[in-house]
Amino acid sequence: MDTQQAQQDISIIKQMIEQTRKKTAESGHLFIYIGIVSAIAVIIIGLLELYNLNQYVMPTIIVITVLNAGIGFYIASRKGENSNVQTYTKTIFWHSAMMCGFAAVLMVFVFPLLNVYPFSATPILTSVVLGIAVFLTGSIFEDKFIQWSGLIWWIGACIMAVIDGP
Repeated sequence: MDTQQAQQDISIIKQMIEQTRKKTAESGHLFIYIGIVSAIAVIIIGLLELYNLNQYVMPTIIVITVLNAGIGFYIASRKGENSNVQTYTKTIFWHSAMMCGFAAVLMVFVFPLLNVYPFSATPILTSVVLGIAVFLTGSIFEDKFIQWSGLIWWIGACIMAVIDGP
């Protein structure tokens, strides 16, 4: 392979990486929508616990989980014209997101029912896993702001572990 061919190949690879970054940046509204829904959920759950309506906490968590999954699938399906092109970056992102989501579902719904730990520990543990997911997303797409957002999830988990009450 000569130098000119190598330069051309490198140029094509750089172009593909840049296109993937642009598509990711354009789809950033996924993070915004899910963040807004999650923030509203935290407020609703806090109010339910404040007014001793704990029986509505789990249904609220289920509704929010389904709503966030629906938002994710809707936004992913809207980008259907690009779904034929699957990059390594997209694959790693979706696999890590799915696995962290699966771990969060286990932590919120399965393990407390099996009495592995009390239900009150689920927000802390889930925040740790979501911090990992957010940090990995920032690392994959080389976005420092998203990486720092993962750190904020971990700080939030530490604060929840220290603060007593709802």
